[in-house]
Amino acid sequence: QVTVGAWLAVIPMCLLGLLLGQYGTADSMQAITGVLMMVMAMFGGLWVPLTALPSIFGTIAKILPTYWMNQIGSTAIGSSENLTTAVLVLAGWTVVFGALVVRRYQRDSARV
Repeated sequence: QVTVGAWLAVIPMCLLGLLLGQYGTADSMQAITGVLMMVMAMFGGLWVPLTALPSIFGTIAKILPTYWMNQIGSTAIGSSENLTTAVLVLAGWTVVFGALVVRRYQRDSARV
């Protein structure tokens, strides 16, 4: 169950990478992805437990896909989190990023 969840959790991040690749240039992508991933990890609760931070960080974290990826990973080490919510939220992110990637691709294809 955790293995399937981990594989499914990767899909929205892959779509985010595709989306960023469609907007950025080859020279800017390393900096953009580095900053974005650090911010998502920090605000998603991957570096510091959210209980050690002000409550606003917990609210922000639950919006980000990295928080839900962390919830799926935590079940592998014995957490009793419900995976249904995590899978649904990550599915939502997959739909959003997928739609944005398709839209951007169609706009780029229309120009050629």
